Amino acid sequence: MLLLNNDDVRRSISMEECIEAIEEALVEEGRGWAMSDNRVDRHSPTGPQEAAESVGMTPAAYRHMLLNERMAADAHVEPEVFDVPWAHMFKTMYGTLHKRHVSAVRVSSETMAMPVIDGKKRIAKLPTGPGGRYTSLVQLFDTRAGHLTCIMPDGYIQRNRVVATGAVGTKHLARRGAGRIGLLGTGMMADGAIEATRLVLDVKQVKVFSPTAQHRREFVARWREEGVSIVEASSVEDAIADVDVILSCTNSRSVLVRPEHLKPGMHVNTLTFFDVDRAAIDKCDRVLASWHMVDAGGWICHEYELPATHSEAKLFASDTEWLHKLLANPDTPTLGGLTAGKIPGRTDDRQITCHMNTSSGLQFAALGARIQANARKMGLGREIPDDWFLQELHP
Repeated sequence: MLLLNNDDVRRSISMEECIEAIEEALVEEGRGWAMSDNRVDRHSPTGPQEAAESVGMTPAAYRHMLLNERMAADAHVEPEVFDVPWAHMFKTMYGTLHKRHVSAVRVSSETMAMPVIDGKKRIAKLPTGPGGRYTSLVQLFDTRAGHLTCIMPDGYIQRNRVVATGAVGTKHLARRGAGRIGLLGTGMMADGAIEATRLVLDVKQVKVFSPTAQHRREFVARWREEGVSIVEASSVEDAIADVDVILSCTNSRSVLVRPEHLKPGMHVNTLTFFDVDRAAIDKCDRVLASWHMVDAGGWICHEYELPATHSEAKLFASDTEWLHKLLANPDTPTLGGLTAGKIPGRTDDRQITCHMNTSSGLQFAALGARIQANARKMGLGREIPDDWFLQELHP
């Protein structure tokens, strides 16, 4: 059984391979040889005091650590998170890719909050574990004999599986010659979105906006060093005016993209769904989700809360029922159907297209299988006894 860390994962796969692996999985899903369950999130209340007690720190020392000394250095932890309720979220995702003989289970134990920053509600995923780190793992199983073959953290995969799926959508749905990008967000997903999009489009210019000026400046400086023609935008409207592709990579729970922003020939790729107005979706000529759901009874994410949870701590109740119905509708076209050649994509350069970049456990199976194979070839990671994860008793 192979045990990998994030550095092993990073060294084991390139972004180009991530895009190839995701496109292969999409084709297999479209052909009926891959599957996923819906994501399930289960919430229970917690808070700064309880979290501090769990890791053996005083509340004051714990707050200081999260804000100033967390090991998850790329996490944005704003002081406002301490002014709102927190919730523990236990999240599971599953997927099987028959072609690669792999089933994957992603298990995340996370702390969530929804602070209001600059007047807008955001989703904050907090690194509340010991040392200011996250807990989220991917387990791979061999579908031929059923045994566990690999465990790895999901941090590197989490970003790349999302942006690689977005890149496949952009590759197939953006109009010919598209190269002007309007980017919303400057977090890890935005970084990955530029990296992946450059592999499927000839990117000529990027305009980027996020509400924190310092983050924008650092983001622009970083990508200019990589040779990208990129400029700061002064607003959402400025960032997505006169562009060919809108990449929305924010953690916002507020509408950002409205119908008046959409012009003929544009392609929209959204990661969170909350930031695109319903009327904007209705204006699009072609709307695709990434994956088919297992059933039409719910959205990609089933959410549960402890019955006794106080109403103020019920953080994640959905206010986008119309969107859930759209994504759960078995008649909604998917990238799987498109890449498998079963449905058309863009048929006119003036069409407005939209890719709802939905999440799937199959993404972890697709990337996990490549990572595991490459890591073994490269001698990365640590082999530990299979016996630790096998039993003689009937399950």
